[in-house]
Amino acid sequence: MRTWNISLYNAYNAMNPTFVYRSTSKKDYNKLVIKKYTILPLIPSFTYTYKF
Repeated sequence: MRTWNISLYNAYNAMNPTFVYRSTSKKDYNKLVIKKYTILPLIPSFTYTYKF
């Protein structure tokens, strides 16, 4: 029996941060801001299963 499974991780596209960093504001250089960076919002997953 062969089975293919195709799925998506984070299907709601929640934009969870991969890492968070601090920076200065472009308008006011004395103001410190926290920014987040997201690399992959959706991650596809393919699985092939073979049972014997």
